[in-house]
Amino acid sequence: MKLFQSRRAVSPLVATVLLIVFALVLGVVVMSVGGDYLTLEDSAKKDSTSAIDLSQVIDSCKDKGAITEEQYEALKVKIS
Repeated sequence: MKLFQSRRAVSPLVATVLLIVFALVLGVVVMSVGGDYLTLEDSAKKDSTSAIDLSQVIDSCKDKGAITEEQYEALKVKIS
């Protein structure tokens, strides 16, 4: 017990500064990793869904009678 009585504690001001610096560094790391993840996810989503969405729109227009059968066939040829 006497071993720890002779040591001095870290001052509250230094402890506060260390906690703030630690929180900022942790925040920068999380934002950096999260930003890279979201960028990769967005680019993969754009590549894989653009043709599918257009096809679904064309099918929906045909089902609702907004385009004729000839227009439907022409659009299907264009997107394939």
